Amino acid sequence: MLSPTVKRMERPPPPPTPPKPDRSQQQSGNKAQQNSNEPGVVPVPSQTPDEEQVVMTPLGKTNTSTVLLIERKLIQSVGERTHVAGGDHRGIIINKTAEEQSNRQREPAQLSLEFRVFLVSANSGQHSQESRRIKFWFRPWFTSEDVQAQVAQDFFRELVSPKEFPRDYVGFIKKIMKQMQKGYNEIQAIEIELRILEQTSAPPSRPCKYRVPAILDVFRCGFNRSLFSTSN
Repeated sequence: MLSPTVKRMERPPPPPTPPKPDRSQQQSGNKAQQNSNEPGVVPVPSQTPDEEQVVMTPLGKTNTSTVLLIERKLIQSVGERTHVAGGDHRGIIINKTAEEQSNRQREPAQLSLEFRVFLVSANSGQHSQESRRIKFWFRPWFTSEDVQAQVAQDFFRELVSPKEFPRDYVGFIKKIMKQMQKGYNEIQAIEIELRILEQTSAPPSRPCKYRVPAILDVFRCGFNRSLFSTSN
């Protein structure tokens, strides 16, 4: 008597291992995010491209003034005239000389504020009064004037915090770059103008009451608007 033939079902082979993502595909994906400003693409305000750096470029210098531009840029390569910071300062690039691209015509700043500081030379002991003007340009999608003023106010208050106020020129510029590196993504660019107003051998007279040196005027489209008030 013939026994029935039992046919064993063969298991199907395991699915192939998915290929590793191609680096070129990842880069093309990143570029697609970078081109979010193109028509038909909705930008995402809370995201910043990984390749975007905080770049400082000198715009001009005289015996009594210095103008610097700090902006967010997509950097593809760096040259010999560029210093790339590392460690905690990664993401900051300093151009040692002015570039022709930085001298291009730029739209008027959306906000501008100015304040004064009194400096004392460690070498000569001479006192000087310096004007510091900060101009703000915001992202194209950040159009609310009231919110722009609030962001500028928050940025300034952190910059001149009494506990961490920079005591020299280098520290002042460095703190601006660090604040842009760690936050305030609404800000596209900042221009800083430092100008010596007068020099004296004696310190300035102090007011009878100590007050916060934060009397600023914000200029926007020809309107003079007070951003900060003096407090006792």
